[in-house]
Formats: sequence, structure tokens, C-alpha cells
Amino acid sequence: SAVRMIFEVEKNLQQKIPNQSLSKISQGVITIKLLSDILQKTPVGYQEADCINQECPQGLYLFEKRIKLTRILEEMLPIPILKIALFPIILIQAFPEWFKHRNWDWRSKKLPHNFRFHGNQKYFIWKKCMSFFYGQTLVCFPEKLCKSRWKKRFNVKNIEKLESEIEKKQPIILASLHFGHFRLMRYALYAHGINIGWVISANPKNKRKEKALITDKYINERFPNNQIHPTFALKEIAELTRFTMDGNPLLAAIDVINGMQIRSEFEYGTFQMTTGIISMAKIMSAKIIPCLLYEDSLWNYKLHIGDPIDPRIDGKELSDQQISDEIIRQILPIVSNYSSQIEFFRLDAWQGNGI
Repeated sequence: SAVRMIFEVEKNLQQKIPNQSLSKISQGVITIKLLSDILQKTPVGYQEADCINQECPQGLYLFEKRIKLTRILEEMLPIPILKIALFPIILIQAFPEWFKHRNWDWRSKKLPHNFRFHGNQKYFIWKKCMSFFYGQTLVCFPEKLCKSRWKKRFNVKNIEKLESEIEKKQPIILASLHFGHFRLMRYALYAHGINIGWVISANPKNKRKEKALITDKYINERFPNNQIHPTFALKEIAELTRFTMDGNPLLAAIDVINGMQIRSEFEYGTFQMTTGIISMAKIMSAKIIPCLLYEDSLWNYKLHIGDPIDPRIDGKELSDQQISDEIIRQILPIVSNYSSQIEFFRLDAWQGNGI
């Protein structure tokens, strides 16, 4: 079968991932303690991920093998045929996610009214899972997104706003959600000539930073004179602070559960977000730019870049609530129209009003 054939090809691609090492947090940066308190309470006994300075665990080993297989297929096949060839891999990835969430009720009053879906629930969730994992395959060949056959599949709106802010060499925080294809955003922007960093939650039980390092290396090998900006764990406060203060855009998700939370109301419910990004922007005098990358159709994307939000207007500092409300005002129309692209584990950030 096609699945058996894929595993046979994977067998021939076995190769150990080189050891990865992460730089240690420097000392003497004034904002370390302040930002640590705002953004995260580090658990007692927190340890670096298992992959650091030792052989990568089995999960990352399989991840690397899947990347290699996907890259071979992408190199050989035109895009319509590539979709078919990747179907068995996507199926294997999507089925456990569908099985886990198959009984989720998208008609629930827990969801905002305009987020609900009243058709066949199981089929709706199946399509959602397949779409998500098809999108994630593009992370396997990030440097190829600079080629015209992929670059033209990303429709970027208002990119000139971001370019204008970058030219000023002032701190910028790109505020996004676990929505659409958030993990693909930095590669999509890189393909359009904008290099950004990325901060992720430092959860010792996952390997997201190590996976980002694995995929980043393909860009860095292909473009040695234009290395992609790094991925930071949330606890690397000193490094991400210096990076952002130097005028480099930093991408962060606002719908995480770390630190203090704030709620913004809209017509059909409320949205809960972390105040950490807002506090960071105030400390750095950084502008916040809301942005979303979402799927218009299979492997065709729209990247929306919103209007910059300055935490201080005419010398007066905006409240966390004012900034939160403005972020939601900018992103809500898109999230409402494409609500099926909210990731399952972040749905609870959106609460309906029971109507």
C-alpha cells in the first residue's frame, strides 16, 4: 500500500540529528527579573529539553525523517501531484487528532454565536484536521517558500505597514494567535523579505523549540548570508529582550495561558489573552502589530498585517484593556469568518455569551 511504501522510503532515510545546543541566558540585563515576573513563573526543578547536548529523543528523530521524505517529494513533484503523494502522511497525522476531538460540539453555546457550525460535526472536524496538517507540511521545506511556485500562494496584505516600522529600527512585537498557520508565519514573511524572530512557551514537556531549530537549518544552509532570526523560549528573557530592542520584529502568540490574563468583550462573547506581551511592549516602548496567517483554500494563504498600536499616545500610556480591545478589534473580523482555523487547544480562549 501507499502507507507501506512511504515507511520503506523512510527506512532508507534514517540519519541521526546533529546535537543541538542552546546559548545560556546572559547576566546583567536589567529587564530579566521584571520580564520574568510578567511573562512566566518558571516551575521548580525546570530542566532544559532532553534534546539539548545529547541525542535527540525518538519523537524528534521521527520528525526529522518525515521532513526528509516530504522534501524529496516536494523536489520531484508538481504541486497538484504533491498533494496526492502526501495524502497518506497527512492521513496518519490527522487521524489521531480527529479521533481525539471527533465528539467536539461546534454548536455549543460555550462558543461565540458566530463561531458555531451546524452541519455534520464529525466531517467538519475531519476537514479541519486534514487542512491543518497539510499546511504544516510547508514547514518541512521553509527555504523553498522563496520560490515563485510557493511565494505566489501567500497573499500578503498591508506588508508596507510592517516594512515602514522596521525601517525606523524601533522595537516591534507581532501579536498573533494559534489560528490558521501561525507556525508558518515567520517563513512566509521571510519569503517576502522580512526576517523575524519567534518566542514560544518554554514547556519542558514539548519539543517545539527543537523542531523549529531543525526546520530553520534548511534556510540557514541555503542562505548563509541571510540567516533566519532565532526562535526563543519564553524563559530566554535577556536574549529576546536584546533582540527586540535592536529593532528586530518578534512574533508572539497572545492566546497563551502564561502569566496574568485579561478579557476583551465583543458582540458575541469574550476573548482571553495574556498581558505579558502588552507589558513587554510598554517596557521596551515597542509597537504592537496584530497579524494573522490563515488558509483561503488548500495551500493558498492570506497574511493579514494590522495597524501598529503604540502603547503611548501623546505621552500618555494606554491601559492594558485599551490595547487588548484594539488588538481584538483588528483581528476579530478575520477570526469570525475563519473560526474553524482556531487550534483546538486554544478554543477556550474564546467564550460565548450563551446566546
